[in-house]
Amino acid sequence: MIYKKIKSYFLKKQLEKTINLSNKEIGKKGESFASLILELKGYRILSRNLRIAGGEIDILAVKDECLYVFEVKLRTSDKFGGASEAITKKKKRKLGKITDLISDKRYKTVQLKLFTIDIKSGKLYYDIIDV
Repeated sequence: MIYKKIKSYFLKKQLEKTINLSNKEIGKKGESFASLILELKGYRILSRNLRIAGGEIDILAVKDECLYVFEVKLRTSDKFGGASEAITKKKKRKLGKITDLISDKRYKTVQLKLFTIDIKSGKLYYDIIDV
């Protein structure tokens, strides 16, 4: 547990200094950070970047007999809006269809969540939002 806390701290520090990273590297570090935070909050990560017929799931996790589909959005500036504004109606519909595809009788419910990461003035802020 302490290892995950330390690792999430260093990932957070790396993300706050995104100047020399490509968009792909930033996204990968953002998903790693989100996974660690979710684990610290009691989620068990089943898969990352899971490709299925309808598209891709950033993070698939389980907690309290519920299956969770997480879409991770990261923004390093407000130029095009914050991370929570980055998910479009089209993307929500697509994720809803994916959620329906992966419904499993072993879990009480399947929930779709948005994990947002905003980096503003060198500081990282995150939130978990119901979609």
